[in-house]
Order: sequence, then structure tokens, then C-alpha cells
Amino acid sequence: METITKALESLKEWESAQPPTDKLQQRLPLPPQIKHQNPREIFCNTDASWKARNAGLAWIFTDGSNLELDRGSLFQSSVSSPCTAEALAIREALIDAASRQFSHICIRTDSQVLVQAISSRQNTSEL
Repeated sequence: METITKALESLKEWESAQPPTDKLQQRLPLPPQIKHQNPREIFCNTDASWKARNAGLAWIFTDGSNLELDRGSLFQSSVSSPCTAEALAIREALIDAASRQFSHICIRTDSQVLVQAISSRQNTSEL
């Protein structure tokens, strides 16, 4: 509990030291290969950090012009691995997207292991 409290205090200190931004005007860089086909599509970047069975989960929603719509984060304890933390970040982002009634979601993650696991499971279920 002491470690978590210290981490949260450090986070608050870091956030207060950052220059103020209007999140509705903040734009994130787009990867060059992305082409927008559906104007209603929402992009969701997810990420997680993991240490000693504790995980920090985060996600950011952007629209087709890369305008930030919203973001979220969550602390989760008793997480068995970094890959599980990445999967939990995606799950929480999808739950948040559903609550915001976002229906066309493109999830983007940096976890190649998780993407391969999902892709291989998806391919075997289509057979």
C-alpha cells in the first residue's frame, strides 16, 4: 500500500509539472500506414505496465482525424504477467468504449505477443 501511495503521489507531482493542455485540441501523431475507411471509426491506443503482480492500464480514444476524444486509466492488482496486463488494458478500454456508445473501434496495442495470441485463436476459430 505504501508503494502504491508513493507512486500515486509521484504521478500527481509529475502531472502538475506538465504544461496545461486542452485535451480536445491535443493531437497524437498518426502512423503513416493508417487509412481511414469508416468516418465513424474510433481508434483506441492501449498500453499497460506491470511489476510484481500490479498493473497500470491505460487507453486513449481518438477519431479519424486523430483528435483525442477521451482517455482512461486503471490500477489492477493480482495480475499474473505483463501480457495479461496488456489484455486487461484492452478489456477495460472496450468496456469504456461501450459505455460511451462507441461502436466502431480499432484497437492499437504494442504487445506483439498478445496480438499473435488473439490472431492465432481467431484464425483457428474460423476453420
